[in-house]
Amino acid sequence: MTKKIKSIEKGSGEGSSFFCVKDDYRHAILGNFIHEIKEEKKAINWEGGQVCTEILVYHGYSESGELLFEVEADSSLTIIYQS
Repeated sequence: MTKKIKSIEKGSGEGSSFFCVKDDYRHAILGNFIHEIKEEKKAINWEGGQVCTEILVYHGYSESGELLFEVEADSSLTIIYQS
């Protein structure tokens, strides 16, 4: 069973980016509220279109399923899961 992500922060201090699902915090992006944050894989392709590797990313979606943001997984992430 996958735990639901409550919030994600990339970096720290003034230069950080913070996103949280709308049930906990009304964080507006282009007029949309973040409904869900998912951990997903993204294919990275060569110029010819052949997949060379996959990376782990976090996508934030609106309630209608519109992609609002993408954050690449790395050591500067803080992820809070719902209990």
